[in-house]
Amino acid sequence: YVKFTGTLTTCSTTTPPPTSGIATGIAWGKTQLGTRYLGCAAGTYRLGNPTTIDRWHDGTTCGQTRVYFQPANTIGYDCSGLMYAILKQSGITLAYTSSSSIKANVPAVSKSSLRPGDMLAKDGHVVMYIGSHNGVNSVIESTPYAQNSDGSWKGTRISGVQSFLDSSLYTAHRAQGL
Repeated sequence: YVKFTGTLTTCSTTTPPPTSGIATGIAWGKTQLGTRYLGCAAGTYRLGNPTTIDRWHDGTTCGQTRVYFQPANTIGYDCSGLMYAILKQSGITLAYTSSSSIKANVPAVSKSSLRPGDMLAKDGHVVMYIGSHNGVNSVIESTPYAQNSDGSWKGTRISGVQSFLDSSLYTAHRAQGL
């Protein structure tokens, strides 16, 4: 047996850093890839709320060129609705639900200081910078890019960030809490 006569001290344990809220939101956003694009006239359905019946959302009433179909029991987004939903999944409430209001009211940051979760906005469209995806600096966005066989449009996708950085129409914005 060994007799200890010193002072006992407790060992400290290192707690791993908490998972970033925005990382959780972006990961959730990636699960939405391929969801429908609903357009700016889809009311709360453009925020990812499901519909129980077939719906048509007339984008021509707000400057778009199409009427968007949303089949029963599906979800979808428009560009700002997707930003709202991703930030909500991150624990951040975005007070703005249009690209123009995001551009006008969310604090601007330099494009050279982008962090995952920052948005690139112009009047009429907004995307979220997500960092590297498959080795390419990327954004997640909702925009009509391919028509489904039922007449609805695929909307949520990941794209390269460079064209948004190169465009002087887009400015970078960081929501409070990021």
